Parts: sequence; C-alpha cells; structure tokens
Amino acid sequence: MRVSDPPALAEFLLRSTPGWDAAKIAAAMEAERPQVVVLKPRVPVWLLYTTAAASPDGRIAFFENVYHRGAPAGGPGR
Repeated sequence: MRVSDPPALAEFLLRSTPGWDAAKIAAAMEAERPQVVVLKPRVPVWLLYTTAAASPDGRIAFFENVYHRGAPAGGPGR
C-alpha cells in the first residue's frame, strides 16, 4: 500500500503513545529491522480495491485486475 507521507501518518497514529515523537519515528523508519508498536486505541483500516471507476459525467472506465483477486469479469458479482 502506498502512503503519501509516511512520517506524518506515523505521527498521527502514535500521537497518544508515550515516547514516540518525530525524532523516534524517523529513527525507527531508518532502522534495519522493523519495530512493532501496538496502537491503543486500535485503528480500523478499510482497504478498497476496484477495477472500475465512474467519471463525473457518468462514464465508466474499466481497468485490468493486476492483482488477479476476486471474481473474473462476467463472473459472480457482475
């Protein structure tokens, strides 16, 4: 998943976690090994992957399913 500003997202998510300031976040992002931090409260994440989009004028554009997930075109759900 791409994030446009990872340090800002980390600061936002860790704002209530003692000891996690911008400097510590930057150091953790540069470290060789990942560090797991349990967020409290938990933050729900909802991801949506779609292969079609409607334009403001009502036209629908279809895109290739590059991840090959879900039902094939013409299958269930269509």
